[in-house]
Amino acid sequence: MQNYSDKSIADYTFHVRDLFKYLTEEESVQSADNIRIDHINSFHLYLKKREYRGKPLGIKSIRTKLNAVKLFFRLMAGGGLVRNDISGSIILPNVPKNVIKNIPTVKEMGELLDSVTPDTPIRKRDRLILELLYGTGLRSKELRSLKMDQIDLSERILLVKKAKRDSNRIIPLGEWLLPLFQDYLENARPLFAVNGSDLVFPSKNGKMITFGNLRDLIKKYADQIGMTKTISPHTFRACFASHQLDSGSDLRTIQLLLGHADLKSTQHYLRNTFTALREAHLKFHPRNAA
Repeated sequence: MQNYSDKSIADYTFHVRDLFKYLTEEESVQSADNIRIDHINSFHLYLKKREYRGKPLGIKSIRTKLNAVKLFFRLMAGGGLVRNDISGSIILPNVPKNVIKNIPTVKEMGELLDSVTPDTPIRKRDRLILELLYGTGLRSKELRSLKMDQIDLSERILLVKKAKRDSNRIIPLGEWLLPLFQDYLENARPLFAVNGSDLVFPSKNGKMITFGNLRDLIKKYADQIGMTKTISPHTFRACFASHQLDSGSDLRTIQLLLGHADLKSTQHYLRNTFTALREAHLKFHPRNAA
Protein backbone atom coordinates (compact mmCIF):
# COMPACT_ATOMS: atom_id res chain seq x y z
CA MET A 1 0.00 0.00 0.00
CA GLN A 2 2.84 2.34 -0.84
CA ASN A 3 0.51 4.78 -2.62
CA TYR A 4 -1.65 5.25 0.48
CA SER A 5 -1.07 7.74 3.29
CA ASP A 6 -0.42 6.56 6.85
CA LYS A 7 -3.88 7.79 7.84
CA SER A 8 -5.57 5.85 5.03
CA ILE A 9 -3.72 2.68 6.02
CA ALA A 10 -4.73 3.15 9.66
CA ASP A 11 -8.37 3.76 8.68
CA TYR A 12 -8.50 0.73 6.37
CA THR A 13 -6.93 -1.45 9.06
CA PHE A 14 -9.58 -0.31 11.54
CA HIS A 15 -12.39 -1.21 9.12
CA VAL A 16 -10.95 -4.65 8.32
CA ARG A 17 -10.57 -5.38 12.04
CA ASP A 18 -14.23 -4.45 12.39
CA LEU A 19 -15.08 -7.16 9.86
CA PHE A 20 -13.00 -9.82 11.62
CA LYS A 21 -14.45 -8.90 15.01
CA TYR A 22 -17.95 -9.38 13.62
CA LEU A 23 -17.12 -12.66 11.86
CA THR A 24 -15.35 -14.07 14.90
CA GLU A 25 -18.18 -13.24 17.29
CA GLU A 26 -21.20 -13.80 15.05
CA GLU A 27 -20.10 -16.31 12.38
CA SER A 28 -17.33 -18.20 14.21
CA VAL A 29 -14.95 -17.52 11.33
CA GLN A 30 -11.32 -17.53 12.45
CA SER A 31 -9.34 -17.31 9.19
CA ALA A 32 -9.43 -15.06 6.12
CA ASP A 33 -9.29 -18.20 3.97
CA ASN A 34 -12.66 -19.27 5.35
CA ILE A 35 -14.44 -16.01 4.54
CA ARG A 36 -17.05 -16.33 1.78
CA ILE A 37 -19.07 -13.68 0.00
CA ASP A 38 -22.16 -14.56 2.05
CA HIS A 39 -20.16 -13.63 5.16
CA ILE A 40 -19.48 -10.21 3.62
CA ASN A 41 -23.15 -9.81 2.75
CA SER A 42 -24.03 -10.69 6.34
CA PHE A 43 -21.55 -8.06 7.55
CA HIS A 44 -23.20 -5.56 5.20
CA LEU A 45 -26.62 -6.26 6.73
CA TYR A 46 -25.12 -5.91 10.20
CA LEU A 47 -23.71 -2.48 9.28
CA LYS A 48 -27.14 -1.36 8.05
CA LYS A 49 -28.58 -2.10 11.50
CA ARG A 50 -25.63 -0.73 13.43
CA GLU A 51 -25.86 2.62 15.18
CA TYR A 52 -23.30 5.29 15.96
CA ARG A 53 -24.14 7.90 18.59
CA GLY A 54 -27.77 6.86 18.50
CA LYS A 55 -28.13 7.09 14.72
CA PRO A 56 -27.88 4.44 11.97
CA LEU A 57 -24.59 4.33 10.07
CA GLY A 58 -24.79 6.39 6.90
CA ILE A 59 -24.46 4.84 3.46
CA LYS A 60 -21.15 6.65 2.98
CA SER A 61 -19.72 5.11 6.17
CA ILE A 62 -20.91 1.64 5.15
CA ARG A 63 -19.40 2.06 1.70
CA THR A 64 -16.08 3.13 3.23
CA LYS A 65 -15.94 0.01 5.40
CA LEU A 66 -16.84 -2.34 2.56
CA ASN A 67 -14.36 -0.64 0.25
CA ALA A 68 -11.62 -1.29 2.83
CA VAL A 69 -12.65 -4.95 2.96
CA LYS A 70 -12.67 -5.13 -0.83
CA LEU A 71 -9.14 -3.69 -1.00
CA PHE A 72 -7.97 -6.06 1.74
CA PHE A 73 -9.01 -9.17 -0.17
CA ARG A 74 -7.61 -7.86 -3.44
CA LEU A 75 -4.23 -7.24 -1.83
CA MET A 76 -4.26 -10.54 0.07
CA ALA A 77 -5.10 -12.50 -3.06
CA GLY A 78 -2.50 -10.60 -5.07
CA GLY A 79 0.12 -11.55 -2.51
CA GLY A 80 -0.96 -15.18 -2.44
CA LEU A 81 -2.08 -14.92 1.19
CA VAL A 82 -5.62 -16.18 0.56
CA ARG A 83 -6.79 -18.86 -1.85
CA ASN A 84 -9.84 -17.07 -3.21
CA ASP A 85 -10.17 -13.43 -4.25
CA ILE A 86 -13.74 -12.45 -3.38
CA SER A 87 -13.11 -8.72 -3.85
CA GLY A 88 -14.82 -8.69 -7.25
CA SER A 89 -18.03 -10.02 -5.70
CA ILE A 90 -18.23 -7.35 -3.00
CA ILE A 91 -20.85 -4.83 -4.10
CA LEU A 92 -20.50 -1.32 -2.73
CA PRO A 93 -23.69 0.64 -2.01
CA ASN A 94 -24.23 3.74 -4.11
CA VAL A 95 -24.00 7.00 -2.20
CA PRO A 96 -26.65 9.46 -3.42
CA LYS A 97 -25.20 12.81 -4.38
CA ASN A 98 -26.52 15.76 -2.47
CA VAL A 99 -27.48 18.76 -4.56
CA ILE A 100 -26.42 21.98 -2.87
CA LYS A 101 -29.57 24.07 -2.83
CA ASN A 102 -29.85 27.82 -2.48
CA ILE A 103 -26.17 28.57 -2.95
CA PRO A 104 -24.92 32.09 -2.18
CA THR A 105 -25.23 34.64 -4.97
CA VAL A 106 -22.31 36.50 -6.54
CA LYS A 107 -23.18 39.50 -4.36
CA GLU A 108 -23.29 37.39 -1.19
CA MET A 109 -19.96 35.77 -1.98
CA GLY A 110 -18.46 39.19 -2.60
CA GLU A 111 -19.72 40.43 0.76
CA LEU A 112 -18.25 37.40 2.50
CA LEU A 113 -14.84 37.73 0.86
CA ASP A 114 -14.61 41.50 1.31
CA SER A 115 -15.47 41.18 5.01
CA VAL A 116 -12.12 39.47 5.64
CA THR A 117 -9.74 42.41 5.61
CA PRO A 118 -6.15 41.12 5.32
CA ASP A 119 -4.76 43.23 8.17
CA THR A 120 -3.21 40.46 10.30
CA PRO A 121 -1.21 37.34 9.35
CA ILE A 122 -4.18 35.09 10.15
CA ARG A 123 -6.59 37.20 8.11
CA LYS A 124 -4.12 37.43 5.23
CA ARG A 125 -4.12 33.64 5.16
CA ASP A 126 -7.88 33.33 5.58
CA ARG A 127 -8.68 35.89 2.88
CA LEU A 128 -6.43 34.11 0.40
CA ILE A 129 -7.93 30.72 1.28
CA LEU A 130 -11.48 31.96 0.68
CA GLU A 131 -10.54 33.80 -2.52
CA LEU A 132 -8.68 30.76 -3.82
CA LEU A 133 -11.59 28.41 -3.13
CA TYR A 134 -14.02 30.70 -4.93
CA GLY A 135 -11.59 31.71 -7.68
CA THR A 136 -10.41 28.22 -8.66
CA GLY A 137 -13.06 25.71 -7.57
CA LEU A 138 -10.48 23.63 -5.69
CA ARG A 139 -11.63 20.69 -3.62
CA SER A 140 -11.03 20.99 0.13
CA LYS A 141 -8.24 18.39 0.07
CA GLU A 142 -6.64 19.99 -2.98
CA LEU A 143 -6.39 23.33 -1.22
CA ARG A 144 -5.26 21.92 2.11
CA SER A 145 -2.54 19.77 0.52
CA LEU A 146 -1.37 22.47 -1.90
CA LYS A 147 2.43 22.79 -1.96
CA MET A 148 4.69 25.65 -2.94
CA ASP A 149 5.99 23.93 -6.07
CA GLN A 150 2.44 23.77 -7.42
CA ILE A 151 2.19 27.55 -7.72
CA ASP A 152 3.79 29.73 -10.39
CA LEU A 153 2.84 33.36 -9.82
CA SER A 154 4.95 34.60 -12.73
CA GLU A 155 2.86 32.48 -15.10
CA ARG A 156 -0.28 32.95 -12.98
CA ILE A 157 -1.03 29.23 -12.85
CA LEU A 158 -1.69 26.60 -10.23
CA LEU A 159 -0.96 22.91 -10.77
CA VAL A 160 -3.43 20.56 -9.14
CA LYS A 161 -1.92 17.13 -8.70
CA LYS A 162 -3.97 13.98 -8.99
CA ALA A 163 -7.08 14.15 -6.87
CA LYS A 164 -9.32 11.12 -6.63
CA ARG A 165 -8.55 9.36 -9.94
CA ASP A 166 -8.39 12.43 -12.12
CA SER A 167 -5.35 13.59 -14.06
CA ASN A 168 -3.23 16.57 -13.09
CA ARG A 169 -4.74 19.84 -14.23
CA ILE A 170 -3.63 23.44 -14.54
CA ILE A 171 -5.83 26.27 -13.29
CA PRO A 172 -5.19 29.91 -14.25
CA LEU A 173 -5.00 32.36 -11.36
CA GLY A 174 -7.02 35.56 -11.65
CA GLU A 175 -5.19 38.89 -11.51
CA TRP A 176 -6.93 39.79 -8.24
CA LEU A 177 -5.31 36.80 -6.53
CA LEU A 178 -1.72 37.83 -7.21
CA PRO A 179 -1.38 40.69 -4.66
CA LEU A 180 -3.14 38.56 -2.04
CA PHE A 181 -0.73 35.71 -2.74
CA GLN A 182 2.34 37.95 -2.63
CA ASP A 183 1.24 39.62 0.61
CA TYR A 184 0.54 36.27 2.26
CA LEU A 185 3.77 34.62 1.11
CA GLU A 186 5.91 37.56 2.23
CA ASN A 187 4.17 38.67 5.42
CA ALA A 188 2.19 35.74 6.82
CA ARG A 189 3.28 32.31 5.63
CA PRO A 190 6.79 32.51 7.22
CA LEU A 191 5.05 32.59 10.61
CA PHE A 192 3.29 29.27 9.92
CA ALA A 193 5.83 27.36 7.84
CA VAL A 194 7.71 25.77 10.72
CA ASN A 195 9.84 22.63 10.40
CA GLY A 196 10.52 23.39 6.76
CA SER A 197 6.91 22.79 5.70
CA ASP A 198 6.37 23.08 1.94
CA LEU A 199 2.59 23.44 2.28
CA VAL A 200 1.12 26.70 1.06
CA PHE A 201 -1.27 26.81 4.02
CA PRO A 202 0.41 24.94 6.89
CA SER A 203 -1.12 24.78 10.34
CA LYS A 204 0.68 26.22 13.35
CA ASN A 205 2.76 23.03 13.66
CA GLY A 206 3.62 23.03 9.96
CA LYS A 207 1.26 20.20 9.06
CA MET A 208 -1.79 20.15 6.80
CA ILE A 209 -4.85 21.89 8.19
CA THR A 210 -7.82 19.58 8.69
CA PHE A 211 -11.16 19.66 6.91
CA GLY A 212 -12.70 20.71 10.23
CA ASN A 213 -10.28 23.64 10.46
CA LEU A 214 -11.29 24.81 7.00
CA ARG A 215 -15.00 24.31 7.62
CA ASP A 216 -14.84 26.26 10.89
CA LEU A 217 -12.85 29.05 9.26
CA ILE A 218 -15.55 29.51 6.62
CA LYS A 219 -18.38 29.33 9.14
CA LYS A 220 -16.73 31.93 11.38
CA TYR A 221 -16.67 34.59 8.68
CA ALA A 222 -20.11 33.64 7.35
CA ASP A 223 -21.56 34.03 10.85
CA GLN A 224 -19.85 37.39 11.28
CA ILE A 225 -21.75 38.89 8.35
CA GLY A 226 -25.00 37.16 9.29
CA MET A 227 -25.12 34.82 6.30
CA THR A 228 -28.10 32.51 6.79
CA LYS A 229 -27.35 30.13 3.93
CA THR A 230 -25.43 26.98 4.75
CA ILE A 231 -21.87 27.32 3.46
CA SER A 232 -18.96 24.89 3.45
CA PRO A 233 -15.79 24.26 1.41
CA HIS A 234 -17.94 22.32 -1.06
CA THR A 235 -20.31 25.28 -1.40
CA PHE A 236 -17.43 27.39 -2.74
CA ARG A 237 -16.84 24.78 -5.45
CA ALA A 238 -20.52 24.79 -6.39
CA CYS A 239 -20.55 28.61 -6.46
CA PHE A 240 -17.45 28.63 -8.66
CA ALA A 241 -19.14 26.35 -11.20
CA SER A 242 -22.57 27.98 -11.10
CA HIS A 243 -21.33 31.57 -11.24
CA GLN A 244 -18.92 30.69 -14.07
CA LEU A 245 -21.83 29.32 -16.11
CA ASP A 246 -24.00 32.34 -15.31
CA SER A 247 -21.18 34.60 -16.54
CA GLY A 248 -21.06 32.87 -19.92
CA SER A 249 -18.48 30.11 -19.50
CA ASP A 250 -19.16 26.86 -21.34
CA LEU A 251 -19.64 23.47 -19.71
CA ARG A 252 -16.48 21.95 -21.16
CA THR A 253 -14.30 24.70 -19.67
CA ILE A 254 -15.95 24.33 -16.27
CA GLN A 255 -15.48 20.55 -16.47
CA LEU A 256 -11.74 20.96 -17.09
CA LEU A 257 -11.32 23.52 -14.31
CA LEU A 258 -13.13 21.31 -11.80
CA GLY A 259 -11.16 18.24 -12.86
CA HIS A 260 -14.21 16.13 -13.68
CA ALA A 261 -13.73 13.06 -15.85
CA ASP A 262 -17.12 13.52 -17.50
CA LEU A 263 -19.82 16.15 -17.91
CA LYS A 264 -22.29 14.30 -15.70
CA SER A 265 -20.33 15.26 -12.59
CA THR A 266 -20.17 18.88 -13.73
CA GLN A 267 -23.89 18.97 -14.47
CA HIS A 268 -24.54 17.73 -10.94
CA TYR A 269 -22.96 20.92 -9.59
CA LEU A 270 -25.06 23.01 -11.95
CA ARG A 271 -28.43 21.36 -11.42
CA ASN A 272 -29.91 24.43 -9.77
CA THR A 273 -28.65 26.66 -12.57
CA PHE A 274 -30.10 24.32 -15.19
CA THR A 275 -33.46 24.41 -13.39
CA ALA A 276 -33.49 28.21 -13.57
CA LEU A 277 -32.46 28.12 -17.24
CA ARG A 278 -35.23 25.64 -18.03
CA GLU A 279 -37.84 27.77 -16.29
CA ALA A 280 -36.68 30.88 -18.13
CA HIS A 281 -36.71 29.01 -21.44
CA LEU A 282 -40.25 27.77 -20.90
CA LYS A 283 -41.42 31.21 -19.84
CA PHE A 284 -39.80 33.40 -22.46
CA HIS A 285 -39.21 31.39 -25.63
CA PRO A 286 -41.68 32.65 -28.27
CA ARG A 287 -42.70 29.14 -29.34
CA ASN A 288 -43.54 28.23 -25.76
CA ALA A 289 -45.41 31.49 -25.28
CA ALA A 290 -47.47 30.71 -28.37
